[in-house]
This record gives sequence, C-alpha cells and structure tokens, in this order.
Amino acid sequence: MTILAIGAAILAAASGLVIATGHHRPAVQLGTAHSSSPDTTDDITSGTPDDGSSVTLGAGDAAAPSTTSTTLRATARSSTTSSTPTSSTTVGPVSVTSPQKAAPTEWPMFMGGPQHTGQSPAAGPQTSHVRWTYGDSNPPEARGAVVVGSDGTAYLAHGANGPCGPIPPGPSCVAQVDAVSSTGQRRWQWTVNDQVDRSVPAVDDAGNVYLTTDRGTGSLFAITPAGATRWTLSLNGHYLRGSVTIGTDGTLYVQDSNSTVFAVRAIDGHVLWERATNPGSIGYAGAPAVSPDGKTVYATSGGGLLYALNPGGAVRWSVPVSGPSNAVIANAPSVGPDGTIYVAAGGSSGDTPSDIDAFSPAGSIKWHFTSDGMFETTPAVTSGGLVVAANNMGTVVGLHAANGTVAWTYHSDGDYGANFYLASPVVGADGTVYAANQFGLVALKQGSVAWSAAGIPTGGATPALTRSGRLLVVRLGQLVAYG
Repeated sequence: MTILAIGAAILAAASGLVIATGHHRPAVQLGTAHSSSPDTTDDITSGTPDDGSSVTLGAGDAAAPSTTSTTLRATARSSTTSSTPTSSTTVGPVSVTSPQKAAPTEWPMFMGGPQHTGQSPAAGPQTSHVRWTYGDSNPPEARGAVVVGSDGTAYLAHGANGPCGPIPPGPSCVAQVDAVSSTGQRRWQWTVNDQVDRSVPAVDDAGNVYLTTDRGTGSLFAITPAGATRWTLSLNGHYLRGSVTIGTDGTLYVQDSNSTVFAVRAIDGHVLWERATNPGSIGYAGAPAVSPDGKTVYATSGGGLLYALNPGGAVRWSVPVSGPSNAVIANAPSVGPDGTIYVAAGGSSGDTPSDIDAFSPAGSIKWHFTSDGMFETTPAVTSGGLVVAANNMGTVVGLHAANGTVAWTYHSDGDYGANFYLASPVVGADGTVYAANQFGLVALKQGSVAWSAAGIPTGGATPALTRSGRLLVVRLGQLVAYG
C-alpha cells in the first residue's frame, strides 16, 4: 500500500486515518465546504500520487454530531476542470469522518439495502390513498428509483430537460437530484451537466448522497446533506447506468457498462480497488450486492456471468447463469438471509424466455425457473421464504425460495397487450407485493389484487417502501407517496 507522503503524519496523529493509493486511473475532485471544527485545521497540499490518479481534497458540510472528525485544508494541484456546479481548483476545509453506513431506518439504496431483498420491515399501504405528490404535470424524465434517508428525506435523480445530445454531454444535457421532505416539499435541488438514465442514488446515515451518471466520463458524485458537491470521481469513461450500493462497512460499490466493479471509499472518493469481471463484455451496469456478513460482493456481467468477489476485489468464483446463449444481465442480483444469491437473466430480444437462478454462497446452482418473458428486474426476497420477480410479458411470479417452485402468479394485460414490468417488485412486512409497470401500480396479496392505481406510468422506476409504511412511486418525474 502506497501512503500519501504529504501530510500523512498529521492525518494519522489527528484522526487515525491512513490515506492510501491503489492502482487505478480515476480522478477525484472535491467542491467547497464548510467545517464546524476550525481548531483542528491543518494545511496540506495535494499532489499527484504515484499511480497517476488526480486527488483533490475539498467539499463537505460539517460532520454529523454523532461522528468524530478532523478538518484539513487542501489546495489542489494537477486537477482537471470539475463538471460539478461548485467546481474550484482551490478548495476550503473538508471534514474527514469515518465512512457512513447505509441509513438503518428507511430505504437508503436500490431495493432497500445492500442485499437488494426489496423487503421493508414495515407493512405498506393497504389502499391506493395518495398522501402527497411532488412535481408538476409535465415533469422531466426520471426512470431511476427513489431512495429515502434516515430523516425521511427522499432523493430522486432525473434529467432536467428530456433526452440529451452527443457524448460528451452538451449544454442541453442536465441531470438533477431533488431532495424531498417527508411531507412532499423540496428541500434542495442539485444540478450537473451530465445525464442520468436509470441511475439510482444511495444515501448514508449522515445524509450524504451518492449518484452515478452515464454520459461523458461516467462519474460518481458525492453530495452533502445540504445539496453541495463533496467530491467527484471519473471512472474510465464508461457508462454508469446502475445504482450505488453502500456496503456494511460504508464502502461504495458501483459497476460500469464494461462490467468493471469499483470499490470506493465514501469519505473522499478514493478507489480502493477495481475488478474487470468480464472485460469487453457489454453489461447494463446494475448494482453489486453484498452478502449478509459483508465479506462477499456479487456482481453480474455482460455475457451471462455471476461473480463473487472478496473484500479486496479478488474473484472467489464465477458461474454462468441459465438462459439463452445471448444472455444479458439486465439488473442486480439479490441475496437472501441464508446467503443464497438470486439472479434474473434475459436475452437481447425482448420476447426471449429467461430464467431466475438460485446459487449457493459457494457458487453451486440450487435451482432455476424459466419464465414466459424476459426479466429486466431484480428479484425480491421475502422473510416468508418467497422470491418475487416480474417480467416484460406482464407476469409477476412468487417462487418458493427453497426449490424454485411456483407459489402464485399474477398477469396483467394492458391496452397494447401485456403491461411491461421494468421495475423490480418490493414487499411489505405482511407479504404484500407492490409491482409497478409502465401503466400503473398493483398491490398483491398471495397473487391476488388487493388494490391498484391505474394510469400512472412509472417509467420503470422501482418503488421505495419505508419503515414508516410509506410507498414512494416515481411516475415519469413526479414522486407519489401512498399510505
């Protein structure tokens, strides 16, 4: 491990933090910040590490009261122009804290947590009563899922003005994150010249938000609880259309469209490691999942493979998934309480039947289920022993987790044939399944409709089901709260 020589002794003495560089190419930039700890400020000038990456220290609000922090002031050198709204080459104080774990009380990331089970510890709404709606009747494009922080604030990423232009993004290509209070009021809006497609933010328990973008360089952004840019990390120029996963130790995991997985330190955007799982393959940049004990990272790749990586990024094992020979992994794996990994794979043709596979923690196949259509979603895993998935032929299926046999099925037909399910289902503590398709929302109890809300296009965004029992659904830019 190479230690940053400049200021390392000061950092180690002040906070016990060791800043190290690994073999990676990404550049990190940080925006301006304010600190509540001026008495612990040290002046440090950052240079270019031996591995060629450009690291610039800077942004962040004061540390949360529950964390300990050391403040350092950094002047950037060898940095590139930032694409963030608060770009600067000379930056102010940054609060250095321990990595923040995912918020334990609400819905901090895609499918609710690092295992992507999609189940909430609370029962969801029992009727279609709308508590509030955020956004106007002619909203911008938003197809990524919403996440919710520990204080009830919801975070929604969307495009500001529809489809973007060429790569790199032109001036018409604008991405935004809206922070929405638990009563449906905007707290702040963050803006950057980039694009989000199906990117889903993640929020830690201190309220820091992390987001990937998929135009230009393909970047990972850290945003403070107040809506300012903390740091920016460019990741090799590949699309980042997936979601950020926060591991049990606070590490950020992202995957690009070239099937490379990155582990990133949340505090400063430093890349801990990167692993090209299937170089040259074209994937859909889903979100990596983490085992319940936090010791294994699971990622899918183009070409129909599932990888298990150890905490250092080395490959434990890889296995092919079932399905057609042209299999493309369209979304993230999920991990059950017993460590079983569930993967839904489909072909490049929309009408190709596809499979759900269940793998043991050692990588052996336990069972597989073949569907009548293609899965573009992540299976939910319930505490009652069911695996629930939805496909693009309008079918939602509940499978017994033990053996993959069918417990129930539900099918919905629309005005133009089957209603596509591009959003992953989520499940309440009482077993109610909430599934959103391009024309509406349905709540299912053991495969039967409990209630529905028709005519609400969701654009393929997976709902969030919070511990407080609120169901948050994105409908092409608007955010609707049920319950």
